[in-house]
Amino acid sequence: MRCRTSLLLGAVTVLAGVLPASASAATGSYQVTACNDAPETVNNSWAWSTTDSSQPSHYAEHTNCPYRLGNGGDKNDQEGGLSTTDALGLPNGAAPGTTAGWTFTASTGTTITAITYERYIGHLFDPKNYWSSALRADGTIVPGETCTDSISNSETCFVGGPPGEGGTTGVVTGLFAHQLTFGEICEAPSPHSCVTGAAEHSIWTAMYGARVTVNDPTPPALASPSGALWEASSSDGFQEGTESVTTSAQDVGGGVQSIVLSADGQPVETYSAPCDFTFAQPCPLSTGAQILTLPTAQLSDGVHTLTLVATDAAGNRSTVASEQITVENNPPPPPTELVAVPTQIDGSAGDGSGAGGLGSGGSGGSGIAPPPKAAVHVTEAIHGRELVVHVSGPATGSVRVSFTGRYRGRPIASGAKTVVLKHGRLTATFKLSVRAAAHATIRVSARPFHGLAVTSILHRWPRRSHTER
Repeated sequence: MRCRTSLLLGAVTVLAGVLPASASAATGSYQVTACNDAPETVNNSWAWSTTDSSQPSHYAEHTNCPYRLGNGGDKNDQEGGLSTTDALGLPNGAAPGTTAGWTFTASTGTTITAITYERYIGHLFDPKNYWSSALRADGTIVPGETCTDSISNSETCFVGGPPGEGGTTGVVTGLFAHQLTFGEICEAPSPHSCVTGAAEHSIWTAMYGARVTVNDPTPPALASPSGALWEASSSDGFQEGTESVTTSAQDVGGGVQSIVLSADGQPVETYSAPCDFTFAQPCPLSTGAQILTLPTAQLSDGVHTLTLVATDAAGNRSTVASEQITVENNPPPPPTELVAVPTQIDGSAGDGSGAGGLGSGGSGGSGIAPPPKAAVHVTEAIHGRELVVHVSGPATGSVRVSFTGRYRGRPIASGAKTVVLKHGRLTATFKLSVRAAAHATIRVSARPFHGLAVTSILHRWPRRSHTER
């Protein structure tokens, strides 16, 4: 039986415990698992390749996930898991400079910072054995994760060992790399070559399970939301029933894991992307357009704050998009005998014929309306680039104030606000562009309660300003 000596070169951090296999090691990083450490013991992140073009190849690839216990370090263990060995029984050896092994490549925008893995790195002594087996980060040997026999006898150098054979788990931290390679290089000086074994491999690197920690510093980007839940698309400022918002998210690195719609800080609906942390890029880089809904009946009537947050595979969160909505699933009953009356140019109240409809106290637009018991008045004026609208009336409640500006028949300005009529009065101020303030016919309306409306028209022209109602 061959005697074994454990030969560790350099320094490697080996922890007393084993880190938990989780999708995210910490905010800003995630872990990618393979073989014994992965669900269903699969490998989707390490790829085997070789630069040896000879036929037959002097390097042998083995894929045995899950690893099953072998026979105390013999060929079964050397070929367990994801492993690379020399080919056996060849008349000549591998050429200098040729390589073979398994490579993990981090996705764009990310960096490999650590690896926790079960490994068995071995080297059988031979006077002409110039093999170099190791774990390399961007081509450089990771200290302690290599085995090069320099003892002039028949002993074997090895690092780690097969599961159940007493080999320690390697935990390497402090990395800053884009690629990890676990395999061999022939370092024979010309004209020599790296000899292969006859019945047992001269060189081997076997990895039975791995968890690679990947740093992803960039949060996802959330697209501008649209839909009835967001004010820009809201028709009247109030929300009732079930409403929706449409958005999407993009990411560089690990990909987008979720988008969450919350109301007042409480999650309402979550889009979860299909993520698989056995891949170096576990989540999709783009979600595409996603529709999230809010049953407003879950909220009390009144003002609520909505937020949308996108989270990537590393737990990074996007900049929060927020919006305030007013929920009114249970509106108060409308006041009775209310007529909307436009204000006249001289400031006196009209007879209601221009109001666009009468309330329960009116006659429906024909004949002479009876004197209203209550009326709502609208006055407005342009001050520089501000349109100031005053609404007064005898009741309290919510009022929708809106304006539309047209120039030569084309709309050039618009705005709407829902405000509360307190003690019979309110003021709504709108910012106007230079064009809208100077060249516009602005129609202002105040819509109180349930459908009664009053409209006023304000003309504004260059070097001239007068009000026509």
